[in-house]
Amino acid sequence: MYKIIRGDRMFRKIDPKKLYIMGDPHFFDESIIRCADRPFITVGEMNHTIIENCNNTIKGKDAILLINGDLTMTNDKDLLSVLNRIKAKKWLIKGNHDDKSDDYYKNLGFEFVSNFPIVINDFFIVSHEPLFLNNKTPFINIFAHVHSNPMYKKVSTNSYCTSLEMNHYEPVSLQYIIEEIKKKGAF
Repeated sequence: MYKIIRGDRMFRKIDPKKLYIMGDPHFFDESIIRCADRPFITVGEMNHTIIENCNNTIKGKDAILLINGDLTMTNDKDLLSVLNRIKAKKWLIKGNHDDKSDDYYKNLGFEFVSNFPIVINDFFIVSHEPLFLNNKTPFINIFAHVHSNPMYKKVSTNSYCTSLEMNHYEPVSLQYIIEEIKKKGAF
């Protein structure tokens, strides 16, 4: 059973053009290259590509990058320097591999850390793992966790997957997610 954080004013009026979301970066995780069939030879190449894609995609000085889970599976001392290269405020919804304390992640520069899904703009439930929402549910689930598992669609009328493998290893804006879901007949 999930506890869902809602009602906090900081999540109620988020500009969809300023919120970017990505899931499952797995910085410094060599095994994810093989397991998820990522197109990289080394973790250095993977980390560099993800950071470059973040900085080329995220626009605006007030932009927020929300990582919805699986930041890393390592205690690599270089993680702070990698995260500092991302030119945005950073929020984290912990995933199944994010087992450190909230303070650990805040010391890495995350302004907000949650162990639970959050509701943004009273409509978007952002979680690490996909949530079951039937067609009559008035919410959209933005999730990660599944990488490129073909059992999950990247986009449907009530969900969007932000796993990097499904999004060319770059974050996507909430505005883009809204546009993609509209194409599926939602709203």
